[in-house]
Amino acid sequence: MKTAYFFTIITLIIFTVSCSDDETKYEQGFSDTDTADNTVDFDYTIVDTAAETDDENVETDDETAETDDETAETDDETAETDDETVETDDETVETDDETAETDDPDLSDEDTVTIPENVIFVKHDASGLNDGTSWENAYTDLSVALQYLIENHLEGKNIWVAKGTYHPTDCPNLYGNCTSSREYHFTLMKGVTLYGGFNGDENTLDQRDFLANETVLSGDLNNDDTTSGNSENSYHVFYHDGWEIKDNSAVLDGFTISGGNANGDSWPNQEGGGIRNNENSDFGYGHSSPTIRNCIFKDNYASLAGGAMYNHEGASPIIENCTFTNNQSDKGGAIHNYLGHPSISGSTFTGNVANTGGGAVSIDTSDVAIENCTFSSNTAGAVAGAVSIRGVCSVLIENSVFSGNAASNGGALSNAKSSTLSVTNTYFMSNSATGSSLPNGLGGAIYNNEAVTTVINSVFSANSALMGGAMVNMKSAVSIINSTINGNSGNGIANGQSDPVISNTIIYGNTGNDIYNLPEGTYGFLKSTPVFSYSDIGGCGGSSSWTAACGTDSGGNIDSDPLFINSGDYPLALSETSPCINTGDSSKIPVSITEDLAGSTRIQGTSIDMGAYETNE
Repeated sequence: MKTAYFFTIITLIIFTVSCSDDETKYEQGFSDTDTADNTVDFDYTIVDTAAETDDENVETDDETAETDDETAETDDETAETDDETVETDDETVETDDETAETDDPDLSDEDTVTIPENVIFVKHDASGLNDGTSWENAYTDLSVALQYLIENHLEGKNIWVAKGTYHPTDCPNLYGNCTSSREYHFTLMKGVTLYGGFNGDENTLDQRDFLANETVLSGDLNNDDTTSGNSENSYHVFYHDGWEIKDNSAVLDGFTISGGNANGDSWPNQEGGGIRNNENSDFGYGHSSPTIRNCIFKDNYASLAGGAMYNHEGASPIIENCTFTNNQSDKGGAIHNYLGHPSISGSTFTGNVANTGGGAVSIDTSDVAIENCTFSSNTAGAVAGAVSIRGVCSVLIENSVFSGNAASNGGALSNAKSSTLSVTNTYFMSNSATGSSLPNGLGGAIYNNEAVTTVINSVFSANSALMGGAMVNMKSAVSIINSTINGNSGNGIANGQSDPVISNTIIYGNTGNDIYNLPEGTYGFLKSTPVFSYSDIGGCGGSSSWTAACGTDSGGNIDSDPLFINSGDYPLALSETSPCINTGDSSKIPVSITEDLAGSTRIQGTSIDMGAYETNE
């Protein structure tokens, strides 16, 4: 019989790879909203190398395997048992799966800790070796852990960070050449995930509770923001500007990012107090596009753009399940996108402020997707309390809620300057255009100005403005399909040199006119001639006695109380006796829209219903 000996093995891998990289990359200066700056920012790249493991040591916990009073030494020798089971001193050793069991109580299941593979630990009060190999021996400084990965060119690692507050202590995207501590920042890296929200004793990721264990990455370097101010804060808590590709495999998950103060005298320290993402054309599209999820961005500031986050020149992060609150900037109180193309889903924006445009998000010449998001109580001084859109771009907003947002024009949204906006399955409630005299106070929910907008399966209720409580259209191409516009003040929809096409829609019961077309010549506008079909439009007489001042009747229109149920979760759903049931044109709804705003199947009767809700039959 062959004899096998098995030992409890702890492998310690020491990476000794170091290198210097003389390759220089640069970003040509900042360009935003028709301005340019020729400042040059030099960065460096990391060369991917395979991790090498030298000096691998095998330790056996100071135990000597004894079998039948015979001692075996295993230096440079591997015991093989050909699937046999060896019994020694009442200890059963099974080798089918190379599994060893022992009766020694010191090695019981209760006392054995399996360290997760590829994990580096960070814990601010760890008292061990501070080498990142366990919670006890964790790094106490997150910047040091990041620098270890940078110096050793490591990918495929996870960094687990225990609850507490951490400040940056280095500036990796500036070669480490910080001119002041205000340039200190953290960085994300390709193939590396930063997980926050640990208590500091977990062995598996699913034991983490990031809601209970707040892990703060703060630019407030001396913890005085609540007392004497933030003049010494880091310009950016995270700064991504060149030296390494940060694609979607660079992940930030489960942190609170706060205290960034991008109030510098010049670019790039005026954008992105929380995170500044800049695309470097030398690396190609998607170079600065990390994945950011389960994070809270609060109390960040930028003097120019993007209080919490700035995405520039193709930077396209994926933002999932995040909260943005109390961030501030001149434009884009929370997020500003200039030639950046992020996707934002499952996120909440509340209490963010922009001095000019986009209290929560500003979008400039960028393609952006926003899905399943909530925007509440965000404000802007000029336009778009929640989301400002301008420039040649395409923006998609789906399954979202806008409530209580305010700006001088466009309480919730502003769409301007050749941009294209598609809104589907979205609520606009209690938003307000606060301007006190025209041409301010336009568009309580949406202000369209020289743009293209499509609205489908959406509700506008209790929004307010001097003109266009729900929507104002100025020199814009607008389509509204199967939506409900009710209870808004300052008219329902107002048009200036615009001919919106409105189908299967209810515009009824708004304060002032349900449809108001500015007289020709007002502000130099030409006549507006909206086109209506199969819709319930208050004050327009219906197709049988159409009022020409409303626009063009294309048939199937009515002018009747829609008889909303006025109760429950969907008070603007239709009662069983509503004249809007089965009176729409089923061909007007896009084939991709198979459900109403409440998730019920569209077209349950002989024809589609008017409005945002289908009546169950």
